[in-house]
Amino acid sequence: MLIAAGYAGGAAALVEQVLDRERGSVQERAALAIEMDAALALLEGVARAIGPETDDESVAQVLVARYTVQKALPKIAAQALELLGGLDFILGSAHGQAAAAVHALAFHPPGRGAAAEPLLRYFDGGPLVLS
Repeated sequence: MLIAAGYAGGAAALVEQVLDRERGSVQERAALAIEMDAALALLEGVARAIGPETDDESVAQVLVARYTVQKALPKIAAQALELLGGLDFILGSAHGQAAAAVHALAFHPPGRGAAAEPLLRYFDGGPLVLS
């Protein structure tokens, strides 16, 4: 959960730059801000909902949030880069590096492929066994 939140923070910084600089149309900025806020709200909601004990339901909720955010962040970061524009990319590499970095969330275990079958068993009423 904390790792996903860290990567989300990187994408949120890019979105903040778009909003601060008023890049793109009002509709584009609003759509980007909504997607970012939804990802952050999902992470926060799950963090608030899970209890202190590690049970199957809590782990499943964390994984669902993580994989959903993992899928959303590259799109959000790419859109933010596009709205920041080519000159921003030419003048410095920080935004490009931040946008590229969000892809690394996919490399943290457990990977989506490895968790697919255990999650399906859990959603079908079985225990969540990640091994």
